Amino acid sequence: MCRLFAYRKLRNDPKQLPELLVAFRDLAEHGKVIDPADPGHKSGWGIVGYRDQARVCECRLPTDASTDPEFLRAMDELVACAPDAVIAHLRKATCGEPSVANTHPFVVGAWSMGHNGNAGPIAAPCYEAISSLCKGENDSERYMQLFLRMLGTSDAVADTERVLSALTRTIATIRREADPTSLSAVLTDGTHIYVLRAFTPERVRLADEYYTLFLGRTSGGAVVAACSEPLGGELSWELLSNDTVAIFDVKTGSVSVQPLPTA
Repeated sequence: MCRLFAYRKLRNDPKQLPELLVAFRDLAEHGKVIDPADPGHKSGWGIVGYRDQARVCECRLPTDASTDPEFLRAMDELVACAPDAVIAHLRKATCGEPSVANTHPFVVGAWSMGHNGNAGPIAAPCYEAISSLCKGENDSERYMQLFLRMLGTSDAVADTERVLSALTRTIATIRREADPTSLSAVLTDGTHIYVLRAFTPERVRLADEYYTLFLGRTSGGAVVAACSEPLGGELSWELLSNDTVAIFDVKTGSVSVQPLPTA
């Protein structure tokens, strides 16, 4: 169980990103959980930033972001890089102990990915062929590696239809072979940010109240962020429907929202 965040720069506003990240950090202590789980998401945190399609900042630690001063240091470093795309993650460990290897976002080649939910047992048939590629002992890293195998590369892919096809086939395979609770995720290769809400309602009580993703819009209606919970501030937040993906074009600033294609 985790909290997800994504951001793409829309205008030269030096305050917007740090304000959002500080609000996101608070979810490590106060973020929503599924009862009877202990409050908070304190098993680790990670931030990854891109500029001009190149990764310029990456920090992951298996600590509590709400109390770790390294989060603020990493945030300052990120902001200084003037990124145009960012994803971040707060972890509540359910599979794999708190460690750097088990901390999201996972980074492979050009891609970075954070996941919220359980993607099934790591011994599930769909993960057998890629388990040797994984550095940690958790389902989320295997989910990412399976996606990259379906994509056929770990390089950046500007063709969103190709990425959506790989995501669709990955989700269908995991749902068929691993019985996941949720495959909701944020991922990026620096060209686009993909915000995916995909949970299995019958697997978890009150899943629709926890496996949430909201899009944050400016007063002018432009989408600049996504988060597992509304962060308030100057943005208005709208819930993304289940089995839906929002695609942020980092270069043009456009955002499309569409149902996940049928495999």
